[in-house]
Amino acid sequence: MGAHYYIRGINGAQRYAPLKKDGTPYLRIAKKKAQEDGARIGITTQLKNHLDTGFLFEWAGRLGIQAGFDAVYEYFSGVVGSDDAERLKNIPHATRGLASSMFRKESTKAADRGTEIHDGLDVMLKGGERSEDKIIAEAQDQVQGWLEGHGIDTTTVKAEHCVLFEGGITLEDGRVLELKNGATADLITERLLADYKTLEKAKDGKYYTGKPEHCAQLAFCRHAAWQDGICDADAKCINVYIDRTTGMIVGSRWWTNEELDAGLEFAAHCYECDKAKAKLEGAIK
Repeated sequence: MGAHYYIRGINGAQRYAPLKKDGTPYLRIAKKKAQEDGARIGITTQLKNHLDTGFLFEWAGRLGIQAGFDAVYEYFSGVVGSDDAERLKNIPHATRGLASSMFRKESTKAADRGTEIHDGLDVMLKGGERSEDKIIAEAQDQVQGWLEGHGIDTTTVKAEHCVLFEGGITLEDGRVLELKNGATADLITERLLADYKTLEKAKDGKYYTGKPEHCAQLAFCRHAAWQDGICDADAKCINVYIDRTTGMIVGSRWWTNEELDAGLEFAAHCYECDKAKAKLEGAIK
């Protein structure tokens, strides 16, 4: 499923989810199609591109190694009548396509599962039915309990609200950011913005939460929503972390105004950097 796109609908901004000719949803939406339909990508993906992603290479490397071993197993299982030396000689070429396919499948599975859980929570917040998927249903129950525990009336919640701009947003120092993207949060009330993040335990058994891009996303969304008259300028911001393998809430992070101010400044620099990059690319013959 990859990056989330948003588009302006009859009732405001909404998730861009086109259907194929047979009526089924796309598993992965082509960037070209999204652009042709006027959809915009959410801010989270853009912020991640400006942060250290070294941990992703380590993770991808582990997936690649595992995919290689899996491909070797599949290859050996289907080979009959050749000696070990010949099989070993041919393995790199014979398993290349299979290993590549396995790697792509594993590297997208976690992102797709996270999207499924987000969609399930979105349905719940909009008054829909409880999911038949046990893990998604557990996440729905967990979030419903969390909301009730914090005195949040779910009938007033804007589920996965996205703020799309025709022009831009104005920062306190007068800078105007002309944006092509949307600011997103999973729920917004007048006094609270919350965004859910799905994750799994790391190899050391810990959950790594409170990442810089999470703070920057909420900071940007709060400022945009405030400018649009949706929430207060000092509305509280929190990330709620859900284990995608169990549906359980495993942590949360309330961001301070000092952190959010720094996050908004970071988001602004990201946009300015992208604008400068586009200008440079346009100038290069």
